[in-house]
Amino acid sequence: MANGETRKAINTSFDKTGQAFAEGAESAADGVRRLTAGLGKGLKDLGKGTVDAILKPQTIPQKLEHCFDVLAVQPVNRTIDFIDESSKSMLDQTDGPIRRRIKEAQRGAQKLKVVFAAPLRPVEFGSFIAKDFPKDDRDKELIEEALEENFVFNHLSKSRRERLIGAFEPVPYKRGTEIIKEGDVGDYFYVIGAGEVDFIVGGHNVGTAGPGKTFGELALLYQAPRAATCVAKTECGLFRLDQEHFRRILMMQAEDQVHDVIGILKTVPYFKDLDDENLSKIALNLSISHFKDGEVIHEKGEGFCPRFVIVKKGSVKLADVEAGGSEYKDLTFEEGQFFGDGAIVNNKTFSAKVVAVGDVTIFSLSRETFVRVVGSDVQKLVNLNMDKRMLRAIPFGKRRGPAENELDLLASTIKNKKFPKGHVFFTEGQKCNPALYLVRSGRLEIRSSKMSELENLLGFTITKGDVHVVEEKGYFGNDTLGNNDKGVFGVSEYTVRAIEDVELGVLDLDAIRSVVVRRDQLKASITMKDLDMVRILGAGTFGKVWLVTRKGTDDAYALKVQVKKQLIDFNQAEGVIREKNIMAQLDHPFIIKMVGSWKDENKLYMLLKLYQGGELQSVIHTDHRDGVPEWAAKFYAANILEGLSYMHRRHIIYRDLKPENVLLDSDGYTVIVDLGFAKVIKDKTYTFCGTPLYLAPEIIMQKGHDKGADHWSWGVMLYEMIVGMTPFYDGVVDQMGLFKNIVRGKFDFPGEVSHYARDLINRMLVVPQFDRLGSFAGAEMDIKHHPFFDEIDWKKLAEKNLKVPFKPKVKNPLDGSNFDDYSKLEAKEKKTKFIALTGREEAMFDKF
Repeated sequence: MANGETRKAINTSFDKTGQAFAEGAESAADGVRRLTAGLGKGLKDLGKGTVDAILKPQTIPQKLEHCFDVLAVQPVNRTIDFIDESSKSMLDQTDGPIRRRIKEAQRGAQKLKVVFAAPLRPVEFGSFIAKDFPKDDRDKELIEEALEENFVFNHLSKSRRERLIGAFEPVPYKRGTEIIKEGDVGDYFYVIGAGEVDFIVGGHNVGTAGPGKTFGELALLYQAPRAATCVAKTECGLFRLDQEHFRRILMMQAEDQVHDVIGILKTVPYFKDLDDENLSKIALNLSISHFKDGEVIHEKGEGFCPRFVIVKKGSVKLADVEAGGSEYKDLTFEEGQFFGDGAIVNNKTFSAKVVAVGDVTIFSLSRETFVRVVGSDVQKLVNLNMDKRMLRAIPFGKRRGPAENELDLLASTIKNKKFPKGHVFFTEGQKCNPALYLVRSGRLEIRSSKMSELENLLGFTITKGDVHVVEEKGYFGNDTLGNNDKGVFGVSEYTVRAIEDVELGVLDLDAIRSVVVRRDQLKASITMKDLDMVRILGAGTFGKVWLVTRKGTDDAYALKVQVKKQLIDFNQAEGVIREKNIMAQLDHPFIIKMVGSWKDENKLYMLLKLYQGGELQSVIHTDHRDGVPEWAAKFYAANILEGLSYMHRRHIIYRDLKPENVLLDSDGYTVIVDLGFAKVIKDKTYTFCGTPLYLAPEIIMQKGHDKGADHWSWGVMLYEMIVGMTPFYDGVVDQMGLFKNIVRGKFDFPGEVSHYARDLINRMLVVPQFDRLGSFAGAEMDIKHHPFFDEIDWKKLAEKNLKVPFKPKVKNPLDGSNFDDYSKLEAKEKKTKFIALTGREEAMFDKF
């Protein structure tokens, strides 16, 4: 318990910072009614043929606990009083059995551990050939009907289900044969074709299923331990589908469709110079429509345009065409052709009767949707893409050029400036302001007494004596930005003068430093011999986090130590290298900072900045309260959004946002930690990973996910901070029930939640990811501009100049009072023995 002085100080701070957070009696009643309804429905989903639904509710939490344990610092439980006793939240005002059930639900939620599937092995686009097992029409119909009733499949189109049905393998089982075993990690989903199957949990028969029933869905999503033993009660004929085929077929069909559409978009004059990211946005937002021969797609004068249309199948005839006050002859567009591109880009309409010729399928996109997802200035996007191409190709000498995922952000910092004829930019041998110049228009001359030495440095070939002319699409100044093979930083090796009026794109050193984190900033010189181990702060499957100090100083750090062999056993060798490389790119106060890294024979080490305030989880959930005042939730949500936005601008998705992965620093600001699932992506990724309560529906449905999945998780966290529990889990449903709730996207608000908070959460928890706030052209700025955040000064937040809801008590740099006691584990650590790695295994960590 916090002492009285601390409680008084915190309450005084809250009085000054924001409004009191009080829930009325009616709000409490709403919450009680909701939870009572949840209890009443109990085992609503039982008897549907799935093993998970057959389990008794009291056995569920243990069955949901996955063996994968993310290495994390675990704080002790603390009491943090945001409100006084007369101003409790809705959940705090319940008593008796309901109050106990709320706490049981909260404890059950903590059992929902991280889940993940192994990444699919890379294959060339279109090279995967799915298995296709022969089946008669009766078997196909049985499987089709079974899939229609299963939420993992019922969202798929008929064509996708048909493709999957072919991959179901027929397998016979004799009576008494054990099909799957409770606790084993499974990789097959089953449809019963003939016979009966018994389900056994803990040695007890809990149900029987016959033809058309299914079991084992979770095995298609991730490496899930089997929840029951399944035994053939009679001779059985089953159809089974493995995880790899399920994931690859869905991924392949999604990619095939987008790939084909992008191929057409690249032939559209307005779109041909856009990058693949924006082309994918357009492709994913196209709506599909089907028409019969002769059917009128659009009557003239009905306001069909501005709309962009691609003919996917058949032909489309435009009759009685009028545009710009003129009439045109009838036009016919065949399969693969398009019209209306100029209309959505320039917001110009045309009038025509549009008729289907033969059976027709079209993709279409409205002007409104186009502007929402890519913006109204297409030329600006084209210019940005051209600059990215140039930055990718320009040599930067010994200085590390931008990483691929930094190009967008770096290109956006380029400023266009005009200079008159005769302007001198650099003078040979004199100091200069380091900058890269991209020539938009006009010509410049470069002279130097060292011209022959500059050819490799500047990236051009000398054509006229000692003078080189740079014109449109050329560049200069790249050598001034860092240490090169020749020359001195900040001193020009040549003279540059404009020989006519010019317009240049200017990228100066400050802009580059704001985007590109220098790898040599990491303290690579620090090794184990420089550190004193103080105590263990946290432990996980692969290793531990130690509080350490640098010898001879007061500098304290967190040292993440992971065992190579354990990483290999859990297929996480590539993941930890990816995590290290991503952390090396990041430099933001609200994201964990890596100071250095090294390895030895048995372990990997990452030296991290120390954050001593404990987890946000212990602020949201205490022994006597769940949730925080709305104004406090607003601060924490904005704080977390700043960190996410920083990563997303670099094309890094986080994929495991939850209160346990957010720490507080000593000032009370949030810091996103544990980047084990973070990944640099160009478009979408398909690996199933994350924590069930916070998973986005597109991850569960294997549709491919991007930064929108982080926005969903952020929305879940915002709901949890305000309401006191997550929106899709009531402590009663099993894991499959949770996933169904998420995919349906149905939730409510118990108690009083402000209008703006409700609206923002509703906009974040939208099932179609392309309709989710944050996924449009404005990205996170659309979220920041929502009225819910009107009181947030984003500039002051970024500078850490806002008043925080709660400031942790940190006594000194070595204060570990906010963390659990691992002293017994420290004693065992000294006795640990390691298994020697093979040469092949050791090579897996060469890039660490």
